[in-house]
Amino acid sequence: MCLSQKFIRYKKTNIDFDNSYFNITKEQEKTIELYLIAKSQFSLIRDYPRIIGIDKDGNIFTFDKYKDLYDECEKEKCIWKINLFNMEFLRMEKGRNLMAYTVLEPDWYKVDETKSDYLERYGSYEETKKNKLLSPIRCIRQINKINKYNQKYTFFYLNDYGE
Repeated sequence: MCLSQKFIRYKKTNIDFDNSYFNITKEQEKTIELYLIAKSQFSLIRDYPRIIGIDKDGNIFTFDKYKDLYDECEKEKCIWKINLFNMEFLRMEKGRNLMAYTVLEPDWYKVDETKSDYLERYGSYEETKKNKLLSPIRCIRQINKINKYNQKYTFFYLNDYGE
């Protein structure tokens, strides 16, 4: 069983984070689905970035663009409306594509998934095992099963934020 916690540690930054930061809009859900479906369907899966920003209207930003916008917003003391996501194509199992996405906290420099050690998981068996132990444990908050484009998809929304 997973206990979630409310994160109230954004006082250090000048950005006014929206109270609904960890709530995902319908537009973001649609964007996530299409992004992960594209990841599963094309042979260049590894070329798609795992960490992306998606705003409340469903527009996608690269991680570098997210960082730039974050820095600008911190200077301007604006309200932040872009969620940072970790997107993963897990595997295909019994004719169903299994995929997961996680909303990461807004302060990107605090997030384990954005650190190079976490992203460079490839190595010996022992190194991979060690990295898995160090990676954050995420709770399954929601499972969506859909059929689209003559395929079956299962989306796991993993998170440890919220109430």
